[in-house]
Amino acid sequence: MKTFWQKHAWDIVILAPLVTTGIVLLILLTGCSMMLSEHSQGEVRQVVTHESVPATYQRAYRAAQKMGGRIIREEPDQHVFVAAVKEVVALHVSVDRIDTGTQMTVRGSILPKHVAFGLLTEVDEFVQVYRAN
Repeated sequence: MKTFWQKHAWDIVILAPLVTTGIVLLILLTGCSMMLSEHSQGEVRQVVTHESVPATYQRAYRAAQKMGGRIIREEPDQHVFVAAVKEVVALHVSVDRIDTGTQMTVRGSILPKHVAFGLLTEVDEFVQVYRAN
């Protein structure tokens, strides 16, 4: 009578590389794409200008619109707004007076009930559009 290993040796020889390849592919695919959700930390950039607070705020507002952003919250008196970009990313923009001029802080995050894969590049894109504006 043959043992289990004698009966199934050929099956194991054929299946082992396939299973190993599947596991390696799964590890590579999950490691190469980073999942972002509303609970992800997000990205933050700060830009210091010598313009006034209202001028910096208006310029930032125009930059968000140029990116196709939809303003979802706005507090002009506080110089704060939130724009939805690409229907997945929220850009939280605040403008404050500091000793050396005006500081604009941009924080990007994923909107609630959305998931994205990859890197959050919209904050850097916003800063580039702002500077070119």
